[in-house]
Amino acid sequence: MTNLQTLTKFVLDTTSKDSAKTSELSRLNNLRGELEIKGLECLRHCPTEAKHINLMGKPHIHKLSLSWKEHIVGDVNELEKDDIILHDIVLHSNIKVLVISRFGGVTLSSLVNLFLNLAQLDLYNCRRLQYLELAPLHVKRISMYSLPSLEWIVNDNNNGDNSSTFCASLTEIDLTKLHNLKGWCRCSEEEMSKGCCHQFKSLENLSIYECRNLISIPRHIDIKKITLVAVTAKILQQAITHSKVEFLHVKDILNFKSISGILQHLTKVCELNVKNCMDFDPCNDEDGCYSMKWKELTNLKVLTFEGIPKMKYLPEGLQYITTLQTLRIERCVNLISLPEWVTSLQVLDIKRCPMVAALPVAVEDQ
Repeated sequence: MTNLQTLTKFVLDTTSKDSAKTSELSRLNNLRGELEIKGLECLRHCPTEAKHINLMGKPHIHKLSLSWKEHIVGDVNELEKDDIILHDIVLHSNIKVLVISRFGGVTLSSLVNLFLNLAQLDLYNCRRLQYLELAPLHVKRISMYSLPSLEWIVNDNNNGDNSSTFCASLTEIDLTKLHNLKGWCRCSEEEMSKGCCHQFKSLENLSIYECRNLISIPRHIDIKKITLVAVTAKILQQAITHSKVEFLHVKDILNFKSISGILQHLTKVCELNVKNCMDFDPCNDEDGCYSMKWKELTNLKVLTFEGIPKMKYLPEGLQYITTLQTLRIERCVNLISLPEWVTSLQVLDIKRCPMVAALPVAVEDQ
C-alpha cells in the first residue's frame, strides 16, 4: 500500500476499531494529484492526531479538500478544535488548490504563517467563519459559498503591502450566498469613497450571487466578465464604473430601475443579459424610449431581456448599435410590439411574450 499513487478520497471514522485512522494515511507518501479527506470532525476528541496525516510527506498532492461533517455541536469548544486540526495538518507549498468545507473555526489564521503557493481557494458552508486573514496569500481564484457569519473579506484594512498583494494577485472572485457580507474591507463610508481598499489590478471575472447586504466592492480596472445576481443597484453601479467589462450578466437586481446611468461605462461590452429585474424598464429615462444613450454601446453584439415585466417597448436607441447581431426577449409579459428595425438582426429570438400580437412584416415573411 505504501506505493499507492491514487487515492482521491479518504474517509475518517471512529465508529469502530476497524474504521479508517490517520495513521493509515501517514505512510501513503507516494500519493499524487488530488486528495479529499472527509470526516475531520472525528479528530475533535484529539485534534493533534491531524499531524499523523503527514501531508508534508506527500509532496505530489496538488489539490487538497478538507471536509468536516456538519451537525449540531452543543459545546462551541468542540468546534474551536477545528483550528488545531487545520493547523496540525500542515499544508506544503506544492498544493495549488485548497478546498475547505464545513470548517467550524472563526478564522483561517492557521494558513497565514505557512509558505503556500495556492492558486485557488474554495470555502464552503463554514458557518462560524468571521475573518479570513488571507493577506499574505497570493491566490488567483477565490470562491466562497454560504459563510453566514462573514461580514468583511479583509477585516483589518491596515494590512499594508500584504493586503495590496492579495488583491493584486486575484484574477477570479466568486461570492455566493454570503448573506451578511458587507464589503471587501472594513472601512468607513468616507474612506470607502476615497478607495480605502486596494485595486484589483488583475481581476478578470467577478461573480456575486445572493449577497443582498453587500454595500461596497473594491475598484477594478481590466475586468472582462461580471455576473451579478440578487445584489443592489448600487453594487451594479460600483462594479461597472471605470471597468472594461465585455460580458455583463445581471439578474434580480434590487432597486434597479434604469440603465441610463451606467451606459457610459459599457462601451466595451459585447454581451449584455438583463434578467428578472422587476423594477427595470429600459425606457425609464429622461427621453423615454427615444433615448440615444444606447448608441454608446459601440461593441454590443448580443442583448438579452428576460423576465422584465415593466418593458412595453424596446428603446429606439438600440437600432443605432451597428454591431448588434442577436436579440433575445423572453417572459416580457407586457411587451406590446417590436419595431421594424429588428428585421435587420442576424438572430431574433422571442419567447413567452403574450402581448406581442404580431411580428414585423419582414420577420413574418422569412
